[in-house]
Amino acid sequence: MMQITQLKNDIAASIFMKPCTEQELFQRDFCKNKWVGGLQRLIMALERDGAIYYKGDKMFVYKKYVRENLGEYELLL
Repeated sequence: MMQITQLKNDIAASIFMKPCTEQELFQRDFCKNKWVGGLQRLIMALERDGAIYYKGDKMFVYKKYVRENLGEYELLL
């Protein structure tokens, strides 16, 4: 379970640092060897958690989510 949480946090941090579309996210190094269906489910979980929002096709992460859930990435703010 911890690996799933870590991957979800990595996805959120990656989108926060550089907003992107789903297809662009799937091309990033840490996602290349992952199952696309699993990544899509994690994106849906982030949507459900209120972490990400869309402007057009691009995904963005709320700063509030980063502050509350991604302590190790807090230096980005």
